[in-house]
Amino acid sequence: MEMAGADPMRAAQPGRRRQVDRSAETRERVIAAALELLHRHGYQGASTIAIARRAQLSQGALQHQFPTKALLMNAVLRRSVALRYQTYRRALAGVPRGLPRFRALSEASWSLIGSDEISASREIELAMRNDPELAEAVAPTFRRHSAFVQRLIGRMLDDAFPGLPNKAGVIRLLNNA
Repeated sequence: MEMAGADPMRAAQPGRRRQVDRSAETRERVIAAALELLHRHGYQGASTIAIARRAQLSQGALQHQFPTKALLMNAVLRRSVALRYQTYRRALAGVPRGLPRFRALSEASWSLIGSDEISASREIELAMRNDPELAEAVAPTFRRHSAFVQRLIGRMLDDAFPGLPNKAGVIRLLNNA
């Protein structure tokens, strides 16, 4: 018995994925393509046309997901920040407070140098200087990340070096903020 309002075509396609899943997959392809192009060719080489081509999408499909390049770059930056947080969490799990924890964080940070995500975030950071729309789009993400890292390093400095003078200056140097 067929229910009123049920779509018989939808019921006949049990393997069909939901639109939200297809959209998420498309977003992932776009972000991955942007990361790669930013890492290999810099901000100028990561045009939306090049990103769409690399992601094997039409320009319209890319713009449906990310109406502006600035919004796409913020998504890329958020991916970079998420990678850092995951890396820090794994590196610090179970490590005792004090110098061992500070060392584990330093090693985790070094392990990220040269990754596509870190290269991409540096390219975005440099491009912000000449692109006000980009600067506005990514500024909140940069501020949140900087504040997080400063708090994290501040706590570690308190644990590792009680009474250290000028913690704020040390944090700025370590965080490059």
